[in-house]
Amino acid sequence: MGIDSQGKSGSARVIYLLATEDIIYLVMTYPKSKKDSLTDAEKAELKKLTKLLKDEV
Repeated sequence: MGIDSQGKSGSARVIYLLATEDIIYLVMTYPKSKKDSLTDAEKAELKKLTKLLKDEV
């Protein structure tokens, strides 16, 4: 996914949760040019969110 015609460095990371065969949650996206990876705090929050979303289905 290119952003602003910047080539590969202008692409985005997409984080999603495949909850079931039929349900996919788009959790977040962010441009790779602004952020290389998630912080430990962000990973912990995503883990909590994953549990909440899975409990919903």
